[in-house]
Amino acid sequence: ETGAKDSRATDAVTVAIATGNGALSGTLTVNAVHGTAKFTDLVVTGSGAQTLVFSAAPSTGPVSVTSASFNVAPPPPIVWSGFFGGVGAPPKLNKVKAGNDIRIVFGLGGDEGPAIFATGFPASQPISCTTLATQGSLVPLVMADTSLSYNKGNERYVLLWQTDTSFDGTCLALAMKFVDGSTHTAYFNFAK
Repeated sequence: ETGAKDSRATDAVTVAIATGNGALSGTLTVNAVHGTAKFTDLVVTGSGAQTLVFSAAPSTGPVSVTSASFNVAPPPPIVWSGFFGGVGAPPKLNKVKAGNDIRIVFGLGGDEGPAIFATGFPASQPISCTTLATQGSLVPLVMADTSLSYNKGNERYVLLWQTDTSFDGTCLALAMKFVDGSTHTAYFNFAK
């Protein structure tokens, strides 16, 4: 009978986005236990109407079921509270030493977790030291696991930017684009 549950089934069941612009993460394939597949850590990112499709390939033939449509709200906006610790926002041109690690301290109104940046960010971009106009492409920073931290005491993030001595005599913009689409930038003038 179609739609009947087989309590002996242990087949692998896979889930994917059927419709919508979301991205799905978590454990995407689980084995059924007593005919039931439980997905416990799925996360849909994106926004708008979505449906999921669950598929299995038992010996009786492939089976797929599409979920009811559900809506994913866009992420809440980031509450930017500024740069701190000596780094100033534009038009300030922050003077720093090439080759040093620069501590970029900023606030987002609280702990937003570690996944705060949009793909490809933070990034640096060459700028004119006199006009501050951009002069090249964005280059994503190489981020180590320890590059970003959060201080619960003062509710601020710290981004460690590992600079190179080759930056000497140049000016760079540090662009931080967040998952809500907002971007905040600081300008740096590198010297020896």
